[in-house]
Amino acid sequence: MASPSAIDQLDIIQRVAIQISQGLSRATLTTFIYAEAGEPPITSHIKRITINYIIRAPRRQQSTAIIRIVRDRFQKDPRMFPTVIRALKMMAEYRFPNEWMKGDMVLEPGVTPETLKKIESFELKEGDILIATYPKTGTTWMQELVWLICNNGDIKQARSMPIFERVPFFEYKLDGVKSGLDVLQERPRPYMIKTHFRSEIYQSQIEAGKVKIIVGIRNPKDTLVSLYHFYRMNNNLGNFKGTWDDFFELYKTKHIVFGDYFKWYSYWLQYKDKPNVKLIKYEDMHHRMSDVIDDVCQFLGKTLSRDAIPDIIQHLTFNDMSKNPMVNFNALDLLDKDISPFMRKGKIGDWKNYFSEEQSSVVDKHYREVIEPLGVKLEFE
Repeated sequence: MASPSAIDQLDIIQRVAIQISQGLSRATLTTFIYAEAGEPPITSHIKRITINYIIRAPRRQQSTAIIRIVRDRFQKDPRMFPTVIRALKMMAEYRFPNEWMKGDMVLEPGVTPETLKKIESFELKEGDILIATYPKTGTTWMQELVWLICNNGDIKQARSMPIFERVPFFEYKLDGVKSGLDVLQERPRPYMIKTHFRSEIYQSQIEAGKVKIIVGIRNPKDTLVSLYHFYRMNNNLGNFKGTWDDFFELYKTKHIVFGDYFKWYSYWLQYKDKPNVKLIKYEDMHHRMSDVIDDVCQFLGKTLSRDAIPDIIQHLTFNDMSKNPMVNFNALDLLDKDISPFMRKGKIGDWKNYFSEEQSSVVDKHYREVIEPLGVKLEFE
């Protein structure tokens, strides 16, 4: 039997895309259109229809926009189609419970619109410290380090109170538990806060220069592997059942909690040279923790006894942190430790056990296009 013509293939693929797009939520359709059509919103993919119009359009027009993207992709390069269809299929099949969108950023139910509205009008003041990290880039490690520096290296006290009480997660709220914002408002200043939001939420406060901001970064490949296991063990994220390859397809759609890694850092890294912002690399914490401690102390205007530093470094080792109930989240029911521990390996280069050559090339391309031009170099092994 003769092979189907290009037109026949296009017809088949469009029908598949239609079926898949009908199973997508409006928010997910919008995310796909952002990811594939890009910004600014008017492109040949969607002709004269802007993304802003599509967001508000009837569902049928949203699906039509996807079909136009599919058709355009096929006509430019038929080899791209398995990838596009897999991405659509993954988005149709995987949405975690009660997810919602803030622009193009996917948020879980622990972050509510009501809390977000309060944060947007909340004023950070002189002396406050904001720790801004993308998920799974060493956030808890950074919180513990900063808290110890600000509390004279008091390891005994650190071992008596959970990290989420000492350094609240600003935007997060669990059922029956106060939000990080509510916890802070019951305390005297200065505040020490963790956030996973992009910088646009805090833009005016960054530019005012009052709050000290520590931005944590980890190489994207190890971050994605860690995020994959976090998706698997996190009830709020639906306990992802797919393989690593499935998760990588989901990553390529940019339909990831707190948004795309590269877009997230493109927002924060534009401020890295401001005097009130300090960039700290996960890999430096692995290889040069003593130097990192000195760097953060200088940035925050704090001093530590030289005799205390060896004990702090030991306290911050992966072995000690993973066994410490104040930071390992073993008591948190929404995280299934039988699937994966919250603190899994804490290594550099574990990505090599997961990434194919093609997957590595995809991330390398984004790294060269987004991170390197901003003057940041990361270690991958």
